[in-house]
Amino acid sequence: MSGPDVRSSRQVLKTGPHVRCSLQVLSSGLHVRTLLQVLTSGSHVRSSRQVPKSGHHVRSSRQVLTSGPHVRSSHQVLTSGHHLRSSLQAFTSGLHVRSSCQVLTSGPHVKSSRQILQVFTSGIRFRPSFQVFTSGPHIRSSLQVITSGPYFRHSLQVFTSGPHVRSSRQVLMSSPHVRSFLQVNTLGPHFRSSHQILTSGPHFKSSLQVNNSGPHLTSSL
Repeated sequence: MSGPDVRSSRQVLKTGPHVRCSLQVLSSGLHVRTLLQVLTSGSHVRSSRQVPKSGHHVRSSRQVLTSGPHVRSSHQVLTSGHHLRSSLQAFTSGLHVRSSCQVLTSGPHVKSSRQILQVFTSGIRFRPSFQVFTSGPHIRSSLQVITSGPYFRHSLQVFTSGPHVRSSRQVLMSSPHVRSFLQVNTLGPHFRSSHQILTSGPHFKSSLQVNNSGPHLTSSL
């Protein structure tokens, strides 16, 4: 999902600190409108990495948004493709990202408690209530938020977290106990207790909030 495996169809946007509020990256799919054109700017943006302003050139599940000087190519987020609506746009920027933006990527002026990446996905298998949170400055290259696939249902979400989580250990949020509008923070040894919430499976309490401390974290994964 990252590095040399990223193809041109995945349209990697690497907007640097020179992107201003009026030049926020707007990406969408077939339903992109004139006001939703992709704006890229700054000396660090190359023509070969610009996303075409035409909607049909955006492939499904291939919209990679990277932003900020501290965001590496391995911290790429895949958002669902041509079914994205205007309310599910992915915004990446720097200091000028407002609370109304759906994606906040960490930067030098963003505190660790505010380093929250919100990916709103939509489409056949997604609902607007889906939210993927990745937080903390210790997110490693193995962290990949996957938000598309044939196994997604109304409340299914795939989370991978930390350098010790392999692709075969991805947590599938597939259980009748998982409700909609659940906010799941990715887990790992570098995350604080406020980010250690896992909501899935029949092994969890009715409150759907379990602290990832003790031996239950390993057994739950």
